Amino acid sequence: MSVHPTAANLMRQMWPKNQREQKAPKQPKGLRRRAKSDPSRATRSAVKSRAQMRCERCAKDLTWEGGEIHHLKNRSQGGGHELTNLALLCLECHGWATAHPHAAHEEGFTLWHGEQPGSRPILSQLHGPVYLLANGGLAPAVWPPCRRCSRPLAPGFRFSAGGDGPYHLVCGDAIDGAVS
Repeated sequence: MSVHPTAANLMRQMWPKNQREQKAPKQPKGLRRRAKSDPSRATRSAVKSRAQMRCERCAKDLTWEGGEIHHLKNRSQGGGHELTNLALLCLECHGWATAHPHAAHEEGFTLWHGEQPGSRPILSQLHGPVYLLANGGLAPAVWPPCRRCSRPLAPGFRFSAGGDGPYHLVCGDAIDGAVS
C-alpha cells in the first residue's frame, strides 16, 4: 500500500525550514488593530466629543460601551472620514441604519449616491434636527412640523420619521413638554 504525501509533508520536502512561510504573530486578546480604512483616532475622538458619548440617533449613553462610528455616505459610494460624514451610534441604531437604509435616509443617517455629507440634516434625539459641520460642530436645522399635530419637533420630544414625514411618537394634548 502506498502512502500519499500530505501538503505539509510536501512543503517540508520542497523548502528548507527557514524559507517556509511563518505564521503572523497573534494579537493579544482584547486588542484590535485599526484597519487602514477606519477614521483616525483624532477624528473618532472629535465625533465622540460632538455626541457627548451618546448615540446621535436615540441619545443612549455610550460611556461604557463606546458606540460605533457610522458613515452616513458609504465608503463604497465615495464617502470619506470627514466629520460631516460620521455619526456616533449605539450598536442597535448602527444595525438599524444598515438594515433599513430607506428609513435611515429619512432621518438623515444614510446618504444616497450623489448626496454630499453635511447637505442634509440628521434627526437626532440628542440634538434635535441638526447639520453636522466640518469643524466638528452642529448647526440647528429647521425640520418640518409634526404631520399629525403640527407642533415643531423640538429637541427632547420623542419622534420618528414616517413614510410621509416626521411625527411625534405620542401626539395630541399629552405632549406639553420634553420627555425624559
